[in-house]
Amino acid sequence: MHLLFSTLMLLAQSGDGSGSPAPEAPSLFNPIFLFPILLIFAWLFLFRPGQKKREREQQAMVANLTKNDKVITNAGIVAVVHSIQDDEVVLKLEDNAKMRILKSTIFRNVSAEERQKAGTAATTSTAATPPVETATKEQKA
Repeated sequence: MHLLFSTLMLLAQSGDGSGSPAPEAPSLFNPIFLFPILLIFAWLFLFRPGQKKREREQQAMVANLTKNDKVITNAGIVAVVHSIQDDEVVLKLEDNAKMRILKSTIFRNVSAEERQKAGTAATTSTAATPPVETATKEQKA
């Protein structure tokens, strides 16, 4: 009788006939849900703006290509721009060989970087220096 009574008490406490506690509902603060949300926010606010900025700089650099610019391609080829077409560039290599490539494969415009450095250096060297004030003995006293 005592065994029957204790069995009935255990069944009444568990709520169902299985004897195991009821499963909890998943929480949003569970690391399984929190980690993907964190990755999405990191991509949106950290990585994506930097990618957009680099993409705009690349497009501006390709749009400003001119004939005789020295460029470096993604493959590491250093050449001079011979002619520019819609989305292609003809490069002239050192041994007067010519190569047709896509504009999107140009990594750096060395000539534009040199012009920019020269322009920056010229503006800093021509900047006016402040006048030197000479103080006389009367002004010091």
